[in-house]
Amino acid sequence: MSTATHTEMHREHCQWMSEHRQWRHDIASWQKELQQAVAELPKIEAALRDHEKALQTHASAIRLYEQDLARHEQALADFERGGTGEELVAMAQGHGHESAKQLQQRAAHEEAKRSHHVLMAKWSL
Repeated sequence: MSTATHTEMHREHCQWMSEHRQWRHDIASWQKELQQAVAELPKIEAALRDHEKALQTHASAIRLYEQDLARHEQALADFERGGTGEELVAMAQGHGHESAKQLQQRAAHEEAKRSHHVLMAKWSL
């Protein structure tokens, strides 16, 4: 095993001290970034709460639309079983509106999905 000379040891010590200075600088930068992130927590929480409300509203809209669709399907089933179809005639006249409503729900869902993925990607650890 070779022994290091005092010059080699001094050179290594200088290199190590340089690394330590860089490490302290890194840590100071990280601490500053962390403090800024912690200061943003209320804003982040508010954004997440707003998103939560938006998802609840979207889910409620889907449930209401599903109820309308179930009533329409029930009217179709009643007609197919020999019912009068009175309700079905009115629904048939409004079917174009229902089709447009489905397209709107689809677009709203795609926007909710996109928004959710963007938000989760931004805040995901």
